[in-house]
Amino acid sequence: VGSNMQPITREIIDRRHPAVRWSAVFAGTAVAVGLWILLQIFGMGAGLAAVDTDRLGSLRGVSIGTTVWSLLAPLVAMFIGGYVAGKLADTRDDRMGMLHGVIVWALTSVLGVLACVSLVSALASGVAHSHAVIYDGSVNSNDAEYAVRSAADATGKALLAAGTSLLLSLGTGLLGGLLSVRRFERGGRGRRRE
Repeated sequence: VGSNMQPITREIIDRRHPAVRWSAVFAGTAVAVGLWILLQIFGMGAGLAAVDTDRLGSLRGVSIGTTVWSLLAPLVAMFIGGYVAGKLADTRDDRMGMLHGVIVWALTSVLGVLACVSLVSALASGVAHSHAVIYDGSVNSNDAEYAVRSAADATGKALLAAGTSLLLSLGTGLLGGLLSVRRFERGGRGRRRE
Protein backbone atom coordinates (compact mmCIF):
# COMPACT_ATOMS: atom_id res chain seq x y z
CA VAL A 1 0.00 0.00 0.00
CA GLY A 2 2.73 2.45 0.92
CA SER A 3 5.05 1.89 -2.08
CA ASN A 4 3.64 4.76 -4.19
CA MET A 5 3.41 7.31 -1.37
CA GLN A 6 5.61 10.37 -1.39
CA PRO A 7 7.48 11.29 1.80
CA ILE A 8 5.91 14.05 3.81
CA THR A 9 7.81 17.33 3.56
CA ARG A 10 7.36 20.58 5.37
CA GLU A 11 7.51 23.87 3.62
CA ILE A 12 8.06 26.98 5.69
CA ILE A 13 6.67 30.14 4.17
CA ASP A 14 8.15 33.37 5.41
CA ARG A 15 5.39 35.99 5.35
CA ARG A 16 7.38 38.73 7.03
CA HIS A 17 7.72 41.97 5.14
CA PRO A 18 11.23 43.03 4.20
CA ALA A 19 12.76 45.36 6.75
CA VAL A 20 15.12 48.29 6.55
CA ARG A 21 18.70 47.18 6.95
CA TRP A 22 20.32 49.95 8.91
CA SER A 23 23.84 48.75 8.23
CA ALA A 24 23.11 49.20 4.51
CA VAL A 25 21.65 52.66 5.16
CA PHE A 26 24.68 53.78 7.19
CA ALA A 27 27.07 52.41 4.58
CA GLY A 28 25.19 54.20 1.80
CA THR A 29 25.14 57.41 3.83
CA ALA A 30 28.89 57.19 4.48
CA VAL A 31 29.52 56.68 0.76
CA ALA A 32 27.21 59.58 -0.16
CA VAL A 33 28.73 62.01 2.35
CA GLY A 34 32.29 61.06 1.46
CA LEU A 35 31.65 61.34 -2.27
CA TRP A 36 29.77 64.62 -1.86
CA ILE A 37 32.67 66.14 0.10
CA LEU A 38 35.21 64.82 -2.40
CA LEU A 39 33.33 66.19 -5.41
CA GLN A 40 32.59 69.50 -3.70
CA ILE A 41 36.21 70.08 -2.68
CA PHE A 42 37.42 69.12 -6.16
CA GLY A 43 34.94 71.51 -7.81
CA MET A 44 35.65 74.40 -5.47
CA GLY A 45 39.39 73.89 -5.86
CA ALA A 46 39.11 73.87 -9.65
CA GLY A 47 36.98 77.02 -9.48
CA LEU A 48 39.41 78.88 -7.25
CA ALA A 49 42.34 77.80 -9.42
CA ALA A 50 40.58 79.29 -12.46
CA VAL A 51 40.25 82.76 -10.92
CA ASP A 52 42.31 85.33 -12.78
CA THR A 53 43.05 88.13 -10.33
CA ASP A 54 43.80 90.54 -13.19
CA ARG A 55 40.34 90.11 -14.74
CA LEU A 56 37.25 90.75 -12.62
CA GLY A 57 35.09 89.16 -15.34
CA SER A 58 36.63 85.76 -14.60
CA LEU A 59 34.90 85.77 -11.20
CA ARG A 60 31.47 85.60 -12.86
CA GLY A 61 32.40 82.56 -14.95
CA VAL A 62 33.96 80.83 -11.96
CA SER A 63 30.87 81.61 -9.86
CA ILE A 64 28.56 80.06 -12.47
CA GLY A 65 30.80 77.02 -12.84
CA THR A 66 31.04 76.36 -9.12
CA THR A 67 27.28 76.82 -8.71
CA VAL A 68 26.57 74.25 -11.41
CA TRP A 69 29.14 71.89 -9.90
CA SER A 70 27.59 72.38 -6.46
CA LEU A 71 24.23 71.36 -7.93
CA LEU A 72 25.61 68.24 -9.62
CA ALA A 73 27.84 66.93 -6.81
CA PRO A 74 25.01 65.94 -4.42
CA LEU A 75 23.01 64.43 -7.29
CA VAL A 76 25.84 62.05 -8.10
CA ALA A 77 26.63 61.37 -4.43
CA MET A 78 23.00 60.61 -3.49
CA PHE A 79 22.51 58.32 -6.48
CA ILE A 80 25.59 56.27 -5.63
CA GLY A 81 24.78 56.28 -1.89
CA GLY A 82 21.22 55.09 -2.60
CA TYR A 83 22.54 52.43 -4.97
CA VAL A 84 25.03 51.15 -2.40
CA ALA A 85 22.36 51.03 0.31
CA GLY A 86 19.93 49.19 -1.95
CA LYS A 87 22.56 46.65 -2.98
CA LEU A 88 23.66 46.00 0.59
CA ALA A 89 20.02 45.67 1.70
CA ASP A 90 19.91 42.49 -0.40
CA THR A 91 16.25 42.82 -1.33
CA ARG A 92 14.30 42.32 -4.54
CA ASP A 93 11.48 44.60 -3.48
CA ASP A 94 11.50 47.88 -5.44
CA ARG A 95 9.81 49.75 -2.61
CA MET A 96 12.41 48.63 -0.10
CA GLY A 97 15.22 49.65 -2.43
CA MET A 98 13.64 53.08 -2.85
CA LEU A 99 13.07 53.34 0.91
CA HIS A 100 16.76 52.70 1.52
CA GLY A 101 17.59 55.41 -1.04
CA VAL A 102 15.23 57.90 0.66
CA ILE A 103 16.69 57.22 4.11
CA VAL A 104 20.22 57.68 2.75
CA TRP A 105 19.08 60.95 1.19
CA ALA A 106 17.53 62.11 4.47
CA LEU A 107 20.57 61.33 6.61
CA THR A 108 22.99 62.79 4.07
CA SER A 109 20.83 65.91 3.72
CA VAL A 110 20.78 66.46 7.49
CA LEU A 111 24.55 66.21 7.60
CA GLY A 112 24.81 68.51 4.56
CA VAL A 113 22.46 71.09 6.05
CA LEU A 114 24.42 71.09 9.32
CA ALA A 115 27.61 71.71 7.36
CA CYS A 116 25.85 74.42 5.31
CA VAL A 117 24.53 76.16 8.44
CA SER A 118 27.98 76.23 9.99
CA LEU A 119 29.43 77.61 6.74
CA VAL A 120 26.73 80.30 6.46
CA SER A 121 27.17 81.29 10.11
CA ALA A 122 30.92 81.58 9.56
CA LEU A 123 30.29 83.73 6.47
CA ALA A 124 27.78 85.89 8.35
CA SER A 125 30.26 86.33 11.17
CA GLY A 126 32.92 87.37 8.68
CA VAL A 127 30.54 89.83 7.01
CA ALA A 128 29.53 91.27 10.38
CA HIS A 129 33.18 91.65 11.33
CA SER A 130 34.05 93.33 8.04
CA HIS A 131 30.97 95.53 8.40
CA ALA A 132 32.18 96.66 11.83
CA VAL A 133 35.66 97.36 10.49
CA ILE A 134 34.26 99.24 7.49
CA TYR A 135 32.03 101.45 9.63
CA ASP A 136 34.96 102.18 11.88
CA GLY A 137 35.71 104.99 9.45
CA SER A 138 38.33 103.37 7.27
CA VAL A 139 35.99 102.90 4.26
CA ASN A 140 33.09 104.87 2.80
CA SER A 141 29.68 103.84 4.23
CA ASN A 142 28.22 103.42 0.71
CA ASP A 143 30.88 100.81 0.00
CA ALA A 144 30.03 99.08 3.26
CA GLU A 145 26.33 98.90 2.43
CA TYR A 146 27.14 97.54 -1.01
CA ALA A 147 29.42 94.88 0.50
CA VAL A 148 26.73 93.77 2.96
CA ARG A 149 24.05 93.65 0.21
CA SER A 150 26.37 91.70 -2.07
CA ALA A 151 27.16 89.20 0.69
CA ALA A 152 23.45 88.77 1.48
CA ASP A 153 22.63 88.29 -2.20
CA ALA A 154 25.40 85.74 -2.67
CA THR A 155 24.34 83.85 0.47
CA GLY A 156 20.70 83.81 -0.67
CA LYS A 157 21.65 82.45 -4.09
CA ALA A 158 23.88 79.82 -2.51
CA LEU A 159 21.07 78.68 -0.20
CA LEU A 160 18.61 78.58 -3.10
CA ALA A 161 21.04 76.47 -5.12
CA ALA A 162 21.61 74.15 -2.15
CA GLY A 163 17.86 73.72 -1.61
CA THR A 164 17.28 72.99 -5.29
CA SER A 165 20.12 70.51 -5.29
CA LEU A 166 18.77 68.70 -2.21
CA LEU A 167 15.34 68.47 -3.80
CA LEU A 168 16.75 67.04 -7.01
CA SER A 169 19.03 64.69 -5.10
CA LEU A 170 15.96 63.13 -3.46
CA GLY A 171 15.06 61.84 -6.91
CA THR A 172 18.54 60.50 -7.58
CA GLY A 173 18.63 58.77 -4.17
CA LEU A 174 15.29 57.11 -4.97
CA LEU A 175 16.50 56.13 -8.41
CA GLY A 176 19.75 54.70 -7.05
CA GLY A 177 17.88 52.60 -4.49
CA LEU A 178 15.41 51.41 -7.12
CA LEU A 179 18.03 50.49 -9.71
CA SER A 180 20.07 48.60 -7.14
CA VAL A 181 17.34 45.99 -6.67
CA ARG A 182 16.60 45.45 -10.34
CA ARG A 183 17.80 42.11 -11.66
CA PHE A 184 18.16 41.87 -15.41
CA GLU A 185 18.33 38.72 -17.50
CA ARG A 186 21.38 38.05 -19.61
CA GLY A 187 20.10 39.18 -23.01
CA GLY A 188 19.57 42.74 -21.86
CA ARG A 189 15.81 42.47 -22.34
CA GLY A 190 15.14 44.36 -19.13
CA ARG A 191 12.87 41.76 -17.54
CA ARG A 192 13.28 41.17 -13.83
CA ARG A 193 14.46 37.82 -12.66
CA GLU A 194 12.34 36.49 -9.83
